[in-house]
Amino acid sequence: MKKYLIYKTTNIINNKFYIGAHETNNINDDYFGSGILLNKAIKKYGIENFKKEILQEFDTSSEMYEEEKNIIEKFLGNPLCYNINSGGSGGWDYVNKNIHNKNNPMKNPDTVKKCVESNKKTRNKNKEKYIKIANENLKKAVSKNIGNKKPKHSKFMTEFMKNKWETKKELLRDSLSSWFLVIDPDKNEFKTNRLQDFCLQKNIPYTTIWKSSKDNKIIKKGKAKGWLCKIIQN
Repeated sequence: MKKYLIYKTTNIINNKFYIGAHETNNINDDYFGSGILLNKAIKKYGIENFKKEILQEFDTSSEMYEEEKNIIEKFLGNPLCYNINSGGSGGWDYVNKNIHNKNNPMKNPDTVKKCVESNKKTRNKNKEKYIKIANENLKKAVSKNIGNKKPKHSKFMTEFMKNKWETKKELLRDSLSSWFLVIDPDKNEFKTNRLQDFCLQKNIPYTTIWKSSKDNKIIKKGKAKGWLCKIIQN
């Protein structure tokens, strides 16, 4: 028979804890929680340094999630709490597990909006905590990209791209160049991704034509009088 539980997972080294809701057929299973900070802590300290205790048991999931939300909201902002949102919806693991379910609550725009607003509210209540988390993540990202790996990777990619495009310079230029629609005073249209070469061929000033592509205005005077240039998609 399925059990609907509210549990508390505690780090026995620093007394930090996580409150969660769990649906299970075995009240003594080895599920400790899916929180981001909790899982990072388990990875750091080892699962053997965590204990789980059942706080409450319910007959339905709706009752379980409602109580989970009530309990977690009392602890949000507590430096000992691993939870980073108010809960009450089964968490993202629950959402992802049921993503193809037509009754998935996260397919309801109002529910999504409510979740986003709840997340913002939680973060506003704990600005210092989330700023600290963001800074720590930034430091980790930077540290992972410093050292031997990055230069080696950069060197590899430089050589790879050089070899890939060495005999295809024109093709590379085509892939990077913008395309232009140039219209002469007689309303003849020309499509080109070599605007400078085109201007040289037609004996009209490149700078003036290029400027026309920025403001989309017909040139009123000079050698290119009456010409118009527009940037277009490939």
